[in-house]
Amino acid sequence: MDNLNVDDSRRSEIALRNQRRDLGERDHKLMMFMFGVLAYSAFANSVVGVVRFFTSSPSLMSTISSLVLGVIYAVAAHHVWTSKSPRWWLIALPAVLTIGIIAATLLFSPIALALNIALLAVIPFRVKVQRQLASLPT
Repeated sequence: MDNLNVDDSRRSEIALRNQRRDLGERDHKLMMFMFGVLAYSAFANSVVGVVRFFTSSPSLMSTISSLVLGVIYAVAAHHVWTSKSPRWWLIALPAVLTIGIIAATLLFSPIALALNIALLAVIPFRVKVQRQLASLPT
């Protein structure tokens, strides 16, 4: 009888470990996707801002907005990379700003639009995985 209880506890321990590992892997994949999109956007906006600054830029405002947006993306990428549970609004802020700028200027940028929509769509999935991971007993 005791042997059955020991086997059941081992099985449940193994199942719990497997579930924790699967959720951890899913969280890591989502984190890497978010970091990749944020880092790409930070780099692209920063390069555009620097190029506009050193060339004959059409307006100083577009140069400053590109640089500021690049810094906001970089801060969000750093926060995703270093924090176990980053604030969702810090990740959503640059994406919403970029989508708003694209909509306000009527400039269709399909790559930026698709990446930022995908970034906004991934946030709830990662939050859900992190909650499931936190609810598992240690």
